[in-house]
Amino acid sequence: MRSLTAAMEQVGYGNLSGRGWQEMRDTATRLEHRLPTLFAQIAGQGEKIDVVSSGQGRAVDSAGEFTGALAAADPALKPLIGQTRTDRDLLYFHKAAGGAAYRDYLANDQRLKDTLNAITDQPRTHEAARAVLRRILKEPFTDRITDQTGAAQAVYDLYALLREGSRVLRQRHHLPDGGRPAGRLLPAG
Repeated sequence: MRSLTAAMEQVGYGNLSGRGWQEMRDTATRLEHRLPTLFAQIAGQGEKIDVVSSGQGRAVDSAGEFTGALAAADPALKPLIGQTRTDRDLLYFHKAAGGAAYRDYLANDQRLKDTLNAITDQPRTHEAARAVLRRILKEPFTDRITDQTGAAQAVYDLYALLREGSRVLRQRHHLPDGGRPAGRLLPAG
């Protein structure tokens, strides 16, 4: 996993991908089209739009792309959109000192635990998790996994990481989908 993470960092893991740029533009445009009354009210009343970011490069890029597309979709909003500002305590309240109560809630609230367990403990959830694992593992091995839902989630998370990395590599090396750059992506061993 460390080798994979190192390789991902080398090719731009954590940066906004080409697809990410497009998703920000598309999301802003869809939002403006779906809520025209809201944006007309904002423009009509001259309400300022406060843009807040964590300060991470990808977050700043996302904010800029989103607000640029929003202003393009509704030019009356352009003068109302503020400069992106950083407020890590607001966006990472769950990690900040003031977020202790929230962390306690996540760790100890029985109603939350019951709700999440009700979702992950559905028969269809277990069936779907097993189906994911059976696509990549032999049945005897799959049968020995006690938390198949958690294992399937880990597979999904890894797939998402690999998929994003391969997209970045294709963009960097100007390859079509399915193409491979020359050389190794990960160190041997």
